[in-house]
Amino acid sequence: MQTLDEFTTKQIDESVPVYDILIGIVERMLRESASMDEFRKQIPSLVSEEFVNALAEKIRIGLLSADSIGRSFVAEKDKYYSEKAQVVSAKFKVGKFYSRADSMVWIAAADKGRVNVSFDLTPEEALAEFRRRAFRIGGIENQKFIDAVKYEFERAISEGTSYEEFSNQFKELFIRYGITPEKPIRLDTIFRTNLFTAYTAGQVKQIDQVKERFPVWRYVSVLDNRTRQSHRNLNGKLFKYGPFPPISFNCRCTPQFLHQYQFERISSETIYNSIYDLIDKGEVVDFLGNDSYQKWIDDNPVSPDIQTIIDDGLK
Repeated sequence: MQTLDEFTTKQIDESVPVYDILIGIVERMLRESASMDEFRKQIPSLVSEEFVNALAEKIRIGLLSADSIGRSFVAEKDKYYSEKAQVVSAKFKVGKFYSRADSMVWIAAADKGRVNVSFDLTPEEALAEFRRRAFRIGGIENQKFIDAVKYEFERAISEGTSYEEFSNQFKELFIRYGITPEKPIRLDTIFRTNLFTAYTAGQVKQIDQVKERFPVWRYVSVLDNRTRQSHRNLNGKLFKYGPFPPISFNCRCTPQFLHQYQFERISSETIYNSIYDLIDKGEVVDFLGNDSYQKWIDDNPVSPDIQTIIDDGLK
């Protein structure tokens, strides 16, 4: 199966050109302005419906795909281990009805069939939520870019920078802000945090229907030079309850929910109640909790013009 990290990297690479919309607006502003004052007057033009809509669509597709992969993995895993245990596989809710994995519509979703997905498993309310989140993220990202440009402008004014010098600094700003193909830091944070959260949430929602079949979960870290030591320390440990990874921004860890058939064969391993038995609460962000998402919204207000774009996109 294609790893979630690989899938997310592909989504990031495909979304980098969206920032060309904002970069193009800044480059036009620089061409059409002959002074700092003229540039200042054009800053409102950075509010971009095209950008918000384009980024929102990329994020919406990513959220749907990650959620569906997570849900599908649970259904496929139950089918596989039910066959090994010689028991009937579970029924999952599909619309208004319940169905076993054998009766669902499956498609090869990525990389020549390495990921099999049934989009039947994602309910209508989840689709609506992905759309809301995608437009909110797109709007906030537009606002953050405008704020970054304003900050550079105000800094240049306070330092007495000439307009020519100011104009020549923007290529460096784009690199530092993380929106270039060589260093897409912004998209890396947006997609990894949101897609890994959607993947985990999809699994959790699916498992909620058959909790007795998935009694524990294992923490799985991506073990490379980017992995934080506290996350590395959790790798391989078993837990009964959440919070589940990702547990911080840019976290690439995932939960591996173990089927009852698997659990019966590893029951001698130590099982902790939650990751809080091994890590300080202050190091953890519970992205699956509504409080975390609402706090992020409250901490990142947008202008009335961008809010109008968000509202129009959700009509």
